[in-house]
Amino acid sequence: MFGIKSKIDHMLFRFKWRKNNFHNFTNANTVFNMERVSVGKKTYGDLNINLGTNPARSVKIGNFCSIAPNVQFIINPHNYRFFSSWGWQIFEYDERWYQWEKKTSIIVEDDVWIGQGAVILGGSVLRQGCVIGAGTVVSCEVPPYAIYVDHRIIKYRFEPEICRKLQTIDYSRFDKKVIDRIKGWHRIEINKNNIDDFLKLVPVKTEM
Repeated sequence: MFGIKSKIDHMLFRFKWRKNNFHNFTNANTVFNMERVSVGKKTYGDLNINLGTNPARSVKIGNFCSIAPNVQFIINPHNYRFFSSWGWQIFEYDERWYQWEKKTSIIVEDDVWIGQGAVILGGSVLRQGCVIGAGTVVSCEVPPYAIYVDHRIIKYRFEPEICRKLQTIDYSRFDKKVIDRIKGWHRIEINKNNIDDFLKLVPVKTEM
């Protein structure tokens, strides 16, 4: 009976998530506090989110992000410096004690690609345009347009000047007119000879 109720609750949660997130293509694979999770426009993928019990924990995912299957977003740490890492405060003493927590959020900026099976831990900041390799565990800040695999940056998507220019793109202001205007560019590799022409077609940030 409990299993059936859980499935029904999950199904209702998935429906509510989709109803509130018509602006993107994400699905809720787990049940979480919807007020603590936000996803921007056009982002797609399944959301496996573990926020635990601390109400301060949050996940913010930007616009036009690509989330591959089996990606995990986890902000549910245990303090290994206590005498025991087990959840004594919850299971034995009916307490909630979070003051020791320092990493209570995950931030994923626009145009981030997270590869299959990656694990994104609390405190992670994935800057605009970065790529996270399949199976990679992230617990740090990944710079814009960096390709991050096995706890290290293996390279950048573009040379530094192009990366700086691409960072000026404001994905939150993309609408149908912009999308129609850049049709065809999705099949063109960006380089120093065409980056400025592309930037003329898209909205850019007023402040950097």
